[in-house]
Amino acid sequence: MVQEIQQLKINNVSHANLRLDEQRALRNLQNNTAFIIKEADKGGNVVLWGTELYMREAKRQLSNRKFYTPLPSDPTQVFLSKLLRLLDSAACMHIITPKEQEFLEVKSPVVPTFYMLPKVHKDLVDPPGRPIVAGIGGLCEQASTYLDFFLQPFVLGLKSYLRDSMQLIEILEKFRFPPGTLILTCDVESLYSIISHDDGISAVTYFLSKSHTGDPAHHTFLVSLLHFVLHHNYLVFDRVFYKQVSGTAMGARCAPSYANLFLGWWEETQVYPLAEYNWRHRLVPVH
Repeated sequence: MVQEIQQLKINNVSHANLRLDEQRALRNLQNNTAFIIKEADKGGNVVLWGTELYMREAKRQLSNRKFYTPLPSDPTQVFLSKLLRLLDSAACMHIITPKEQEFLEVKSPVVPTFYMLPKVHKDLVDPPGRPIVAGIGGLCEQASTYLDFFLQPFVLGLKSYLRDSMQLIEILEKFRFPPGTLILTCDVESLYSIISHDDGISAVTYFLSKSHTGDPAHHTFLVSLLHFVLHHNYLVFDRVFYKQVSGTAMGARCAPSYANLFLGWWEETQVYPLAEYNWRHRLVPVH
């Protein structure tokens, strides 16, 4: 196999595959300030989103004080000093190694930027936007990656964990449903942004406390690091700085694990006990 790969010829394109007028049309489109070019939220289509509509939708979302609050200036240096103090404290107590401390430190953080993907599957004319925060090189990027490494195993251990849609199909194909079975699905609207920081931290703390592996001091550090990431999740849009006061940023490495653990915590503390109670008492839903 390696020899076959090595023998493959590299197709070097030595000339443009577009005509001059096509190249000129693309440049004109890129430079047209009347539109913002984005990939559709679903389907992979390219969307020309009117700049006025885009800006209006972004400011509509960012003006919601339930999720975002404006900041008077760039908070990077203030937030960075807080992160360094947290890491220095953990390193002094030998909770993290010097190598981990070096990984978590961000020498010159980049300010995360806010943008949106158009949900044209919901509205072709004036689509709502899916908020994304581009945090590559940001203050919390390394911390988010570090947290995700330790949170993912708990996600894999959830009773309701599904790897992907194909795994669900495999399970359903093997399952024999009794006659009259009603299959239901549900969806959580804007899951990443609606999780309150307190509930999200409670969920993660719940699973860490159940763990029989790992150092309890390190678990406490993980909670403190998560607290920092959630409460110092800031971004910039149109030269205005904001802090996200609820939920976690779409695009953060730990966001999927964090959201899954929140739902897993909700299931284990609210759904499963109620289902067990109903089964034991043979409660029949009233129609």
